[in-house]
Amino acid sequence: MKVIRQLLAAIFLLWLFSWYFGQVDTVTITKKSLEVGDKKRTYYLSTNSEKLKNKNVPLVIFLHGMDRGLTKKSTTNLQYSFIDTVAKDQSFIALFPRGSLGACDWDNNKYKDFYCWDTKDNFDRTFVRLLAEQLAKEFGTNPQKAFLIGYENGGYFVVSYILRHHLGDFSGYGIHSAGGYLFKNDPIRNYDYEKFLISMNIGTDDPYHQEDMKNLQKTFIDLGWKLNKNFRYHKFPGGLQLDNKSFKEELKFFFTH
Repeated sequence: MKVIRQLLAAIFLLWLFSWYFGQVDTVTITKKSLEVGDKKRTYYLSTNSEKLKNKNVPLVIFLHGMDRGLTKKSTTNLQYSFIDTVAKDQSFIALFPRGSLGACDWDNNKYKDFYCWDTKDNFDRTFVRLLAEQLAKEFGTNPQKAFLIGYENGGYFVVSYILRHHLGDFSGYGIHSAGGYLFKNDPIRNYDYEKFLISMNIGTDDPYHQEDMKNLQKTFIDLGWKLNKNFRYHKFPGGLQLDNKSFKEELKFFFTH
């Protein structure tokens, strides 16, 4: 009986060990923090960031979708790992901020444990802007090649940034499987220049965002953006996902304009 108990205890410890390491951060990016007001905000830097310090390289800030945490099997983990690899291959610094806990607390607290991006106030927007400024100072990134890219909930945040808050903070904006609406008093109506690029990407089988993306495409064209010049709209075969090929093509569009 003693041998059986020891065996069962060993099996339990092995299971506990594997479960724990399945929950913790598994990408090799560097975890850091930034004080915003009276709160400490988390962000991650690509593994190549130190090697590219003060080399005037592009900065790509990627905003995740609704996320419960950076676990081994999470969509966010897979996206970060892919983008980190691309950052090393193409010599740019990738930055991954974490959204606000509970910012998308809809449906009677159903999403209270998720990290999301809030468009109702300035807290998340200030965080993103300060990160871009800090990286320019700390790592010497190219201020003319700073790009804000968002997926799903992060994409909606990017759209709000474009329509209501763009002050020359970024050279280009990427929108993946999201949407947004132009309101009567949105500042973008008063822009007398088009100094930034816009890229939109959606899967042909995405069940949620087809109309939102189609309407948003029309909004940008009506505002003066020129398709295949300073505006890109791409549909790829697939569903609700960050398409690897589309992401690389988006970067090519940003980096070569």
